[in-house]
Parts: sequence; C-alpha cells; structure tokens
Amino acid sequence: MNSGIDADFRDQTSRERTKVEDLFDYDGCKVGRGTYGVVYKAKKKDGSNGEYALKLIEGTGISMSAVREISLLRELKHRNVINLQKVFLSSVDRRVWLLLDYAEYDLWHIIKHHRTAKGSRKAVETPKSMVKSLLYQIIDGIFYLHSNWVLHRDLKPANILVMGEGPERGCVKIADMGFARLFNCPLKPLADLDPVR
Repeated sequence: MNSGIDADFRDQTSRERTKVEDLFDYDGCKVGRGTYGVVYKAKKKDGSNGEYALKLIEGTGISMSAVREISLLRELKHRNVINLQKVFLSSVDRRVWLLLDYAEYDLWHIIKHHRTAKGSRKAVETPKSMVKSLLYQIIDGIFYLHSNWVLHRDLKPANILVMGEGPERGCVKIADMGFARLFNCPLKPLADLDPVR
C-alpha cells in the first residue's frame, strides 16, 4: 500500500475532525481525577448555556479501559448513570476526550461536609427524605447496570455524582466506568491481551 495515500487520508481526516479546543473552554478548570483520566469543567465557546465535564483519558491512544468505558457508556441510557454525549479523538497528540454530564457534587464531598460539620459541633440537618432519595437513586442505577449484565467494580462515594443545578438538581449519576465490564457465566476475558477479568 502506498504510504502517501495513508498520509493524505490522515491529513484530511485531521482537518475534518472536530477538536475539543475549538468547541470548549476548559483551561484551568480541573475538577477531579478518575481511575484512568483527569476531568475538567467545560463551557461551550459559542456562549450557549450549560456546563459539561471533559474527561481526558491518560496516555496516548486508546487503552483497553477507555474502550471498555466508551463502549459501555454508548449503550447505557439511564437517569442514574452518567451520560456520554460525545467522544473526541485527536490525531495530533493522540488523545481521547469524553464529553459527559457535569455534576457539581459527589457523595464523598457530601459525606465529608457532614463529618466536618459534626466534628465542629455545627448543626447540619440532613432531611431523611434526601438520604432516602440518594439511596434509592444509587440502588436504581445499580439495578439498571446489573439488569444489563454490567458490573461497575469501582463503586465508591467519589464515583457517585450528584447534580447541583438545573432541571436534574439532586439527581444521582453513577460515573467512572473504567473498570466496568459485562458479565456472564462463565466469565470470559474481554480480549486476549486484557489483564482485567
């Protein structure tokens, strides 16, 4: 095969491909860190309303965990599971970006806030209805995942997001699907080279 054809095709694809930098402002807006990536708070450059989360997958190219996360999130659609809106591939620096829902809080920070308040003897009243709602939504999201034969395998308070603003205020979103996988009996590896079982 002629290498000139590949180079021309690569250049044309690179010019046509939408770039994260062209659509979103995210510099200096690091808000978190996942198992395999860094998460930034982003806004559209066109001035339209809304906040987004941009997850930059660490390393160059597409790792097995990125493939796993992208393929699962493209299929999963539930109110209590994080929504993957778009995947950006950069051929220049070989980076992968995931555009996700932005949530202002996670369960870890909520627990930490209440522990700190309790330790300093400040009365922070937690309505039972709020606790029930959070627990119900977490269980509903897990039930949806398990009903679709998906194990999260990294479920912890930092991966349970809570929307703070907008129409989804108070909505729980289960996030960070880097370790998640489909399961069946018997359990099979995802690929010959995949060490995660």
